[in-house]
Amino acid sequence: MTEARWLNKNYIPTTEEYISVSTISCCSTLLILTSYIGMGDIVTENIFNWLTNEPIFANAAATISRVMDEIVSSEVFILRVLPTGVLRALVKDIKIEIIGKL
Repeated sequence: MTEARWLNKNYIPTTEEYISVSTISCCSTLLILTSYIGMGDIVTENIFNWLTNEPIFANAAATISRVMDEIVSSEVFILRVLPTGVLRALVKDIKIEIIGKL
């Protein structure tokens, strides 16, 4: 909801504001929780309580996931919307450079 309000008000948040709000929508905490549930009887209520207290590693995973999503979304936008230009060329060069290192 906060992201929608920002959009409607043409508000550009700070990086800290954006990351703190957008990491919730990437659902990485839900993925971590689902992974624990898949472990069966090992899971206790303590794990659920621990995860709801936002441990450092869960926040880090959410932040990394969100930033990676933003990078890919930006690349797709640039490649689809900008037929030519320095940003499109830069994305193409970076992608080729990254693929070359794999």
